[in-house]
This record gives sequence, structure tokens and C-alpha cells, in this order.
Amino acid sequence: MTSKAIDGFLFVGDPHLTSRRPGRRKDADFGRTVLSKIEQCVRIANERNLQMVFLGDLFDRPTEENESLKPALVRLLMGLRYVAISNLGNHEIISTALSDSDTISILDAGMSLRIQKTSGLIGVFSLASGEDTMTVALGATPFGQSIPDDVTEHLDAADTVVWLTHHDVAFDGAYPGALEPFEIRGCGLVINGHMHASFPA
Repeated sequence: MTSKAIDGFLFVGDPHLTSRRPGRRKDADFGRTVLSKIEQCVRIANERNLQMVFLGDLFDRPTEENESLKPALVRLLMGLRYVAISNLGNHEIISTALSDSDTISILDAGMSLRIQKTSGLIGVFSLASGEDTMTVALGATPFGQSIPDDVTEHLDAADTVVWLTHHDVAFDGAYPGALEPFEIRGCGLVINGHMHASFPA
């Protein structure tokens, strides 16, 4: 939780940092392309006093072989005013939970990134809004874990609740086996990573 009032959140969807060039991308150095985007996010977060939050899959695979990407990413994240937060995605873990074998665990151990490892509350944040402030309880459910259907308990400490997920959700046209959307009681906003697509409301 931040110690001072922030002006908002900067949610960053699934960067998939990797040294391997995916699909039909033609970047000479795809890893540097992703790092450049993260650098822009860091700059925006600092300039606008925002808490930076990754929706998951900061890395494209559990073990990143290119060692140069790791310190470059750490240096970027260490430049943030507030320690970045990340929900845990499916691409960055070998099994069903974070382990020391996963590259992203280095960032968590070095305290350059706060990773939400289990479903639950991340913290309560004070958001400045002119002369007024509001409090937001931010929670998250990592990939493969059960999304709560009721978070009203967190409204005792906050004005509203925002919840992050990283799941296959059965929006219009989603593939078979996806989770049917459901109401989370007490939650004002749910933000889902993972799917890399937009769907009609």
C-alpha cells in the first residue's frame, strides 16, 4: 500500500517480455521493444502520480534465458515513485504457483515488484481528487485460482473495491471452457488481463 495519496492507477496489460520474437513481429530486438513500452509506462506513472499495476504475464515464459533483460527491467521498475504491483499470470509460472524457479520471482525477492501470489486484498489506496480523497481497496486473483463472488468485507475499509483477474472469461465469442462472467458482490470494477482482445459490453 502506498504511504501517500496517489492520483490513480496505471493498469498495464500483459507485457510478455521475452527475447524471442513472437509470431509475425519484425522487431530487430523484441525484448527492447517491450522494455521501451514499460519505460514509457514508468514515465507516465511518475509524471501523473499513478500506482503502476501489471495485469499479469510480465514475462512471456517462466524462465527467461536472456540475462540482459532482467537487470534492464529491474532498473526501470526501481525508477518508479511507488513499487509496481503485478497479478500473477499463466505465462510466468512453471506450475500452478510462483516458485524460485520462475524468473519473475527475482523481482519479488529484490522488492522491485510486488507480486500478488494468492487471491485476496493487495491493499487500500488513497486517491486524491481535488480537495477530496477517496479510498480504493485493490485486490487480485492470480491465474488458476478461484475468483471471489463477494468482497463486501473490504468496503469496511474503503469507499470502493477494484479487483484484478487473469482468467479465460466467456465474453461474446470466447473459446470453450472459459469462465462464465458473474457478479462479484461489493466490487465496483473488475479488470481482467490474459485475453488480449476487446469484447462488446
